[in-house]
Amino acid sequence: MAAGLGARTTLLALGAAVMALASSCSGKDGGATVNPGEEMGVEMAQRLTVTVANPARKSGWQTLGYVFDRAIIEDLRAGLSQDLKLQPRAKCPEQYRFWFGTDEWGSQIGYLCSGDVRIIRGPAEFWQGKDLAAPPEVAAALDAALAKVKANPVTSVNVSRSGGLAQSGRFEIRELRPDGTADLLVTVTDAALVRRLAATLDVSLPLVPYEDCEPRYRLLFYRGTPSFGNAAPPPGEIYAYRCRDGRDLLHGSQTYWVGDAAIAPAAFGREIDTILAGRGN
Repeated sequence: MAAGLGARTTLLALGAAVMALASSCSGKDGGATVNPGEEMGVEMAQRLTVTVANPARKSGWQTLGYVFDRAIIEDLRAGLSQDLKLQPRAKCPEQYRFWFGTDEWGSQIGYLCSGDVRIIRGPAEFWQGKDLAAPPEVAAALDAALAKVKANPVTSVNVSRSGGLAQSGRFEIRELRPDGTADLLVTVTDAALVRRLAATLDVSLPLVPYEDCEPRYRLLFYRGTPSFGNAAPPPGEIYAYRCRDGRDLLHGSQTYWVGDAAIAPAAFGREIDTILAGRGN
């Protein structure tokens, strides 16, 4: 009898513990809640990467631009760092995605279903496959971020001016291996030749999708010239160049690319080929 009472008491205690845990993860009316800001670690975010659904792209998404506005980011941090009630997922795809972080691979939320349904959602497990109704302050901040990138769409890039290549005094070409490592092929220290190479990129180049491209070369433009013996200064700008299928695409991880690439000018390609043929200077 005593053993039976003990087992019953244990079960009751376990039941109470489970109820307490459920209560801590529920809203006032019993719905499950999450704190997305805490779960995603948005306190470390330094920028927002804004992408829009684009069925024409292989990935289905296109980068619109970046937002560095501290006020917008702080408003998002505050609005997302609270307990919010989960709701059934709306039967519509999100129109935009925002990435929080120091790079475009930070924590992600989707926003705005068709018909201006202001929901937020994400792929992480804590979302439980559900949505959150965007709090007014979160919706206002996301709308402000969208307005910023839409007001200044990025459709082309001047690689030389964006990267400050005119100040380069040394240039390297490295050949990329399939495992991601790179072999140094050429080092150019002739400042005049480096400036001539940079000048071929001092034009406005339309951006194109960077898809299905396995780059063959890594190009490094160093700012200034070595000041201690043969030691090179830190790289100024690094680019991937020339797809293995022959396309002369130029691409970088810098924000001014908005995730895309540019077709390198013919003059740039000729200079690179000449440098490779001569293997240096």
